[in-house]
Amino acid sequence: MTEVKLLDRGRPVAGVSGGRPRVSIILPVKNGENDLPHLLEAIAAQTTDAEVELVAIDSGSVDRTVDMLRDAGATVLSIAAEAFDYGLTRNLATAHASGEILIFVTLRARPAGTGWLANLIAPLRDDSPVAATFSCVLPRPDADLLAARDQLRARSPVRELRSASSAAIAALDGPALRQLVSFHNVSCAVRASVFSRVPFRQSTYGEDMRWAREILEGGHAVQYEPSSVVFHSHDYSWEETLYRGYDDGRGHREAIDLRFGASELAAATVSMVLDDWRYLARGWRMSGEELRNGVLASLGKRSAWSVGRWLGSNDDRFGDDLESLGTFIESDSRGSGLEAYASAFGTHAGNRPGVVDAGASLEDLLPRVIDSPDEDIVREALLRLAAEAGRLVAGKARALEGRLRSQLSLIARIRSGVKTVEMGREGSRCAVRYFRDEGNPWSEPFRPAVTALQVEHSLMFEKATEAGAWAQSIHAGLLERDAIIRELQEQLHAKVGERDELIRSLQRELHEKVGEANAIIAGLQDRLAGR
Repeated sequence: MTEVKLLDRGRPVAGVSGGRPRVSIILPVKNGENDLPHLLEAIAAQTTDAEVELVAIDSGSVDRTVDMLRDAGATVLSIAAEAFDYGLTRNLATAHASGEILIFVTLRARPAGTGWLANLIAPLRDDSPVAATFSCVLPRPDADLLAARDQLRARSPVRELRSASSAAIAALDGPALRQLVSFHNVSCAVRASVFSRVPFRQSTYGEDMRWAREILEGGHAVQYEPSSVVFHSHDYSWEETLYRGYDDGRGHREAIDLRFGASELAAATVSMVLDDWRYLARGWRMSGEELRNGVLASLGKRSAWSVGRWLGSNDDRFGDDLESLGTFIESDSRGSGLEAYASAFGTHAGNRPGVVDAGASLEDLLPRVIDSPDEDIVREALLRLAAEAGRLVAGKARALEGRLRSQLSLIARIRSGVKTVEMGREGSRCAVRYFRDEGNPWSEPFRPAVTALQVEHSLMFEKATEAGAWAQSIHAGLLERDAIIRELQEQLHAKVGERDELIRSLQRELHEKVGEANAIIAGLQDRLAGR
């Protein structure tokens, strides 16, 4: 085994008892020479008394990734690119780890501050029922606004300890179960003793969510730890958002048997678009053309996400060709008010005849959406987007034929060597992305103030750092409170003992006095009788 690199800062976590733990950071990598230096620097900056080793598993890098990891003192394993699996690959890395606590982190995650690691492992340093913890994820400072909004929707400052009986879990409906098992391995810590018994399962996507369900059903607890913060987000194109939604939908079906129906498409899209509209108009003070372009981008991405998730969660109901996909869309859309969606998709995909009423253009619909948000208007916009989705598929019909699922999955596309918009960028990442996808109608960019986004994330970072220090001080204060309570309880016990002894003494004196009084009374009675 490669020599372990100890990142010892000599400062124990405040308020945490127990010995010095050994921690293994598990890192899947591929072609990460641009992201790796930032992650290694952040890990090395952590303030912790733990002994830390880094175990990386590389799946076919062709850049300097492996050399950089070895220079950093990591244990480096290598597998073929086609052998990569989101669950099994991580399992393989853990077989070469020696830590009592396993830290799973992704290459693009950026630990915020020096307390990320200490706060993440703190709940696992005693005999509590907590089997795993996971970090709060905030958008990267260079994320585009819609990608940032995705992370901010899910952000919570409240610590959560999740546990439930098997019977209670079985009784939950889909959305409630999804909330309960919404665990992620972007940044998480797991007891090695638990993971050895319950590893990740083979999975295309959603292995962390499936694992959380198994752990909870086994009687363990999982804790969301908001004082451990990482920055992580993806700036996908419209097309990649469709594919990414497909993977998410499939993961939900496989992990918790949750399907998304066509009837949910409009409602889900409307909800997200209107939230984005308020975010841009009120939070960013956008107006006019800038706001219209922002909402146009939102309509494209949110519709693509909803459509992809719908298809992914039902991909076992259609085959691997366009005709079976078109048949499924038509049948599942029936009665949902989205029949025109099926017609639009089918017509442009070229697999069936149909007449599509084009209606208003997206550009014409936008002012109505902004001035008077209405579900019917956004639904109409969704139908226009359906036509564009069909046109997109039609343009790739020959490539898709016979291997539809692998083309709809972003993960499968990446594994086969296709680059995402992010991966294709040269040099440093830009602070604000333009919402531009060639050949699509929502291609005009909008330009928010970069400084405002930087200020927003700076404030988040400060709050995250303050939260970590606050959490540690509160923990120490609770320990001090518990010590005072114990001391007061001991004093009370002693006082109660003294009180009980005093009562017993008074009872004895009273008993004696009563005896003396009875004797006097008896004597007096004898004298009276003698007269």
